[in-house]
Amino acid sequence: MILNKENNGWDLEKVAAGYGYVSRGDFVEDFHVPAMSKLSERTLARIVEGEITNQGSWDVTTIKVAPEGTHWSKRIEIRGLGLNNVYFNPSTDNGANRPFVLENFYKKLNEITSYVFFDYRELLINGGEVKLYEIPVDDIRKLWEDGKLGTRTSISVRPRKKKLPEISSMFDDLFPYEKYKFVLGEKK
Repeated sequence: MILNKENNGWDLEKVAAGYGYVSRGDFVEDFHVPAMSKLSERTLARIVEGEITNQGSWDVTTIKVAPEGTHWSKRIEIRGLGLNNVYFNPSTDNGANRPFVLENFYKKLNEITSYVFFDYRELLINGGEVKLYEIPVDDIRKLWEDGKLGTRTSISVRPRKKKLPEISSMFDDLFPYEKYKFVLGEKK
């Protein structure tokens, strides 16, 4: 899913104007991925007709799960993709002087059903749109067990210079957009 004004997503021109920016480009220059965390949660909760959780192991709970409801995944963890590495372990295990704790990672995998990524790279690099990916937990577990998520469940989202302007990274190799794009109701 591309998150834009055509699909009731974000109209970044209006957002930029609302903050007093002259242009969307000026807004993007000041854009900070971590600041979008709560906005992403609210947006996805609206899309899946779910609720935001408070300090749980996941961010959004789908109230009515498909086929009766709107989406297959009941407990969704949301992550933002900027230009740094992405982690699949709990955020409490990331950062300076924070050790990776394998049991915390497995606990997270046992408590959630999918990760939804708000991919801001195209916006940050080319002023483009925000794409949504959804990755089932089973896929993450298999990649970890196959040794494809590094030693701390971290993989690079940084675009390879030789591939620009097309965005290509380790993340894109493991999770091709056409296979993992978010589709409401559908499990990939």
